[in-house]
Amino acid sequence: MTLVPATFANVQSEINRLFDTMFSRFGSMEAGETLSDWAPRVDVVEDENDVMIMAELPGLKREDISVSVEQNSLAISGTRKRPEDDPRRTWHRNERMYGTFKRVFNLPTTIDPQKVSADYRNGVLEIKLPKAEHAKPHVISVRAED
Repeated sequence: MTLVPATFANVQSEINRLFDTMFSRFGSMEAGETLSDWAPRVDVVEDENDVMIMAELPGLKREDISVSVEQNSLAISGTRKRPEDDPRRTWHRNERMYGTFKRVFNLPTTIDPQKVSADYRNGVLEIKLPKAEHAKPHVISVRAED
């Protein structure tokens, strides 16, 4: 039996599979499909009224970010611009990612797409996805015959 060392891509693939499993009740709203070389990190949380997506987008301006809902998909896209080259500076390390990004999340049918809202502050994009009224928990009173 030959053991193959795990590569970063294999580890990342396994982590993505775990997220896919965790968020499977949101249809395909898992970690979000990435359609670019880099993608912002996101958190997805839910309460009884809403699903929230928080995306880290430090250094971007509001006008550099686009959020759209089409059919059953939510797309977050934008551009992080590389700083202007300054001939007086010498780069020693360049680890930050630049360019365009796009993440797409399939929305569960329980979301009301007409009420989706987005706020951007302190480098974090918060998208609020309200649940449709029919998807919210309802208390049913039980009648008794005496």
